[in-house]
Parts: sequence; structure tokens; C-alpha cells
Amino acid sequence: MIRASLRALDTGMDETDIPGATAPHYYPSDDDVGKTIKVKVSFQDDDGFEEGPLASTATSEVPSSDTISVPWSATMTSGKRIP
Repeated sequence: MIRASLRALDTGMDETDIPGATAPHYYPSDDDVGKTIKVKVSFQDDDGFEEGPLASTATSEVPSSDTISVPWSATMTSGKRIP
């Protein structure tokens, strides 16, 4: 069984669990603005030993909703359709 938790880090690097953030997708809220987010995962291996927690690197700071821009890029290749 895999257990995952999302953690919010404030500018002082204090970590706190994000309440209710257990779904495969998470959309940052106003409470997350200015913080970074990372995931911690732990699991039990095939021999019954607890492994972890393993932690991802933190995201960039969550911007406020009125300043979000969505960067994108695409590579054009002749003869191929980009979905």
C-alpha cells in the first residue's frame, strides 16, 4: 500500500500537511500562495518492511490566482499532428 501526502512549505521552510490533499490531482488554493509544494510517499515493501518517506523536490512558489500565466511550447514537425 502506498501512502502519499502533499506538504506545503512556507518561506521559512516549515512543512505542513495540506488537509484533504489525497487525490491524484491537486489544485493549489489561496492558502498555498507564496508557498512551495512537495509530495512525500511511504510504502510497505514485499517483505513487509516500511519504506520512506521519500520526498519530491519542491515546486516553484504558488502564485496568486490573479497573476497566473500558463507557459507552453510546442515543437512543430513536418507531417505530424500535435494533439
